[in-house]
Amino acid sequence: MGATQAPKIGRPSVYSEELVEQLCYRLATGRTLTSVCDDEDMPDRITVWRWQDSKPDFRNRLTRAREESVDADLDEMRGLGKRVLKEQGLDPRRVRVALDAFDKAARLRAPRKIELTGKGGGPVQTEHKLHLLSDEHLAQLNDIHAVLAALGGGESGDSPQGGSEGA
Repeated sequence: MGATQAPKIGRPSVYSEELVEQLCYRLATGRTLTSVCDDEDMPDRITVWRWQDSKPDFRNRLTRAREESVDADLDEMRGLGKRVLKEQGLDPRRVRVALDAFDKAARLRAPRKIELTGKGGGPVQTEHKLHLLSDEHLAQLNDIHAVLAALGGGESGDSPQGGSEGA
């Protein structure tokens, strides 16, 4: 008897164009990442999260699919609205609950875009006026900075009194 190779067990974790295309398609049709990753032919959520962190192109495609999923929710809401107008006997309370659920889902999945610009649409300018603080307040800021630096939250040489900015 020849040695046979054991069948692969588990979900796909090898990144491929076909897998990404199918995953993004399912997201774009309005399904959640959790729902898509529950499918046996899809990677688990942890794998998808890792790909988002390590593959910028994948992250961009996933973002685009999520943007498109908002359109899928809108289509569902419009379809339900049309049914309400055409059909008799639909319970308006149930319709309202359904519309609210679609609306909330669309809002939660909508991309969160924040754009900051400075004066006249230029870059944001920052300025600190530490020279206006009392010695006591500067000492407190230095204490906070020391704690943050010890926790890895500050960079060396960034003390509130250090540097010449704003002085």
